[in-house]
Amino acid sequence: MCFSPLLCEIFLLYFTPPPIIIKSMKKAFFSVILSLTTLCSLSQSVIKSNNKAGKHFSNLSIQYFGINYTLPFAHAYRAHKAMGIHHEEAIKADVYHFRRLGLNAFRVHIWDVEISDSAGNLLHNEHLRLFDFLLAELKRNDIKIMLTPIAFWNNGYPEPDEFTPGFSTGMHKRDILRSEAKTLAQENYMRALVRHVNPYTGLSYADDPDIIAMEINNEPHHSGDPAQVTEYVNRLAGAARKAGWKKPVYYNISESPAYGEAVLKAKIDGVSFQWYPTGLVLGRSHRGNFYPNMSRYENPWEGHPLMKGKDLMVYEFDAGDLMSNYAYPAMAASFKNAGFFWATQFAYDPLYMAHVNTEYQTHYLNLAYTPSKAISLMIAAKLFRSPHTFPAFDTQNTYVPLTIHPEKDYSEWNDDTTFYYTGNTTSHPRNPAALKHIAGTGSSPLVQYQGTGAYFLDKTSEGWRLEIMPDAVPVKDPFEKASPSKTVTAIYHSSRSITFSPEHFGTTLQIIPLTENTGKAAAKVSANSFSLYPGVYLITHSGRQPSGLAELKKETVYYAPAENFPNTITRHHAPKLLAAGQEIPLQAIIAAPSEPDSVKLEWVGAGWNSFMAMAENTSNPYVYTATVPGKYVLPGLAQYRFWVYEKGKITCFPGGHEGNPHAWDYTGGEFYQTTVLGEKHFVPVFDAARDKNNFILYQPDWNNGRFEYSLNNKAETILQFRYTTNSDAESFGIELYCGDIRENFSGRKFEQLILEGLKANTDSILVTIIHANGESYGYSFTPPPGESTVVLSIHDFSPREMLLLPRPYPGFQPLYYRHPQPSVPDFGKAERIQVIGKGKGMKDKEMQLKTVYLH
Repeated sequence: MCFSPLLCEIFLLYFTPPPIIIKSMKKAFFSVILSLTTLCSLSQSVIKSNNKAGKHFSNLSIQYFGINYTLPFAHAYRAHKAMGIHHEEAIKADVYHFRRLGLNAFRVHIWDVEISDSAGNLLHNEHLRLFDFLLAELKRNDIKIMLTPIAFWNNGYPEPDEFTPGFSTGMHKRDILRSEAKTLAQENYMRALVRHVNPYTGLSYADDPDIIAMEINNEPHHSGDPAQVTEYVNRLAGAARKAGWKKPVYYNISESPAYGEAVLKAKIDGVSFQWYPTGLVLGRSHRGNFYPNMSRYENPWEGHPLMKGKDLMVYEFDAGDLMSNYAYPAMAASFKNAGFFWATQFAYDPLYMAHVNTEYQTHYLNLAYTPSKAISLMIAAKLFRSPHTFPAFDTQNTYVPLTIHPEKDYSEWNDDTTFYYTGNTTSHPRNPAALKHIAGTGSSPLVQYQGTGAYFLDKTSEGWRLEIMPDAVPVKDPFEKASPSKTVTAIYHSSRSITFSPEHFGTTLQIIPLTENTGKAAAKVSANSFSLYPGVYLITHSGRQPSGLAELKKETVYYAPAENFPNTITRHHAPKLLAAGQEIPLQAIIAAPSEPDSVKLEWVGAGWNSFMAMAENTSNPYVYTATVPGKYVLPGLAQYRFWVYEKGKITCFPGGHEGNPHAWDYTGGEFYQTTVLGEKHFVPVFDAARDKNNFILYQPDWNNGRFEYSLNNKAETILQFRYTTNSDAESFGIELYCGDIRENFSGRKFEQLILEGLKANTDSILVTIIHANGESYGYSFTPPPGESTVVLSIHDFSPREMLLLPRPYPGFQPLYYRHPQPSVPDFGKAERIQVIGKGKGMKDKEMQLKTVYLH
């Protein structure tokens, strides 16, 4: 009997749960799994032989989706060492979570500076040993590996660089690729790495069937003669092949796109790309709907004769600075439509340092600390490996089995055997009788859960295996400047109510703990409702005694961070503007070592019109909402603060001051503050003095624009933006976010957009309003001389493409997006406003803006 490699891969990817679930199944089924695993290992030999014949992964329709992960190297290695965390145990925890999320691909650029000397000889040090250990753990969990041997990165970021012995230490990529001595060192290093025998597997990298391919060089910066680039690629690929490498070899084509044809001329099996559709290192979280930025991936070499037959891989991707539950599925759909066989996110935060997000400030992903985002990656993995295709989500939100709601920040996967969701949902499983796997956050018709962590339910022969992660509470913006002393997400091990649908799970259930957890017992509330701590449980019908329970407990694996924030904390952003007379719900995240006894809001409106309201806590145990009646919301300046009652004491926020704020000796006088506008007031959606971090610059060649805040002749704060390039750019400008203000004036009809303090020396100015659903409408006009106020009517605007900002990277990705079915422009639906200067010859152009109003 013959099994194809594709059949074996599909079986493992779709029907094999994490290792611990396998161990809970009956021995007969376990034997079948092992047999098929063996067959799939054998299939790698078939893949190798097929590659010799010019058949690559794209032709075999095998798809890999996963992560980059850096723990053996650089900052991640040092951080674990500084915290006293055992590196091997940390790797085991993270790899278990990779498999728990259904990932089957791993890639990282090896820090060659840490494992080589100046001549390219391999150093058998702690970094290489830990990398070998990681590869062995990945192999044990059926996760395939892409080697990227050369990085040219120093090992400091985000800290200062250390001294490293490697051949690329201290040299820029542009220079090192032109040095014959360094090329010889790279060839030597390549041969040594390919032949290196991993002591944990007994296999060389060349012979390990789970190391399936190689991407030679991470993000090369080429310069000089294109023919020399082709020669360089061939030399390094040749060094690997002469050392015994018989697997596919890939090379980066997107980092130096001017050398794309030179790369395609080389003797390689495929090319690698990256994608950061929302830019990088904004220094704060993006807000709004960024689906248009990720609705399509463009390969500019598609159709090039030298591209024919070559594999396409995405070595890195992420929606930088975006805490989104739809971005990963949206990007995976775009990759799938573009013909990629491999895609690996950059970069997964190691479990034991994810509370501070110091490794890469602009990225943030971890199962425990970003649970909904991690489930969205799980959905993306299912999507990428599925046989389905998914057109761009322009006019509808569901293509069975995938659902994406960018406006609701939600994604879902719902097929015959699998039901995954990134938050509360009313969807029902597509085929309840066949359902085998459930994963999500929040509640669904199958599971009502009051915690904030992710949970997983997998059907076994003994019942349902339930795994619950602890509560994750966001307390700081994870994309602000990071520090090891600043926790951005708090973890709490709290007992939370969970109720299982009797129609699906049965009418009378029992819960059997498989892990010790915190040593606290599960509490049964009713026949199908329980109060559970984080951990692993077996759900069976009452009265049933599972066979081999002791063995199940012994073999159960569970990894979760400890509680990490002992103080009472809040996260709340005061609204900039409110509409007078409207009922105002004010919401805050409040987390304490034990749940507060109560929370109150003290509101002091215009004219010292004060009000005290009890804050309610409903579906999310850490979110408290207090509602201010409209009669207290009067035009003028309003102040408010939250009183948190716990264990006989009061703590007041902002400030975290203890004591009764009305006591004679209370010294904490801080308040949140907002402005209430009346019906006739203009609504300033952008104010240069107020919104210093509320815009995105657009500068086509990345480096030749600068902005500053200065004063005009009236001593008013203005935003000035200058563009100095000699390039062929024809536009520059800014994008303003106003979604938060627009939502607070949802009942008001706006007819005018007013640009105050506008000044520009461009040929024209294009103003574009972008609705929250991605529709965009524009109006172009010639800027008046001098500093002016420009009034635009809603009737001036018509459907028009918008700029995709921040500028997607790499730069050959689409710059514009037009919604296929626009309706009519509405200032009341505006989420973002773009003000773009346009013209020929943009050198020494400038623009200034003071305020943007809606009226």
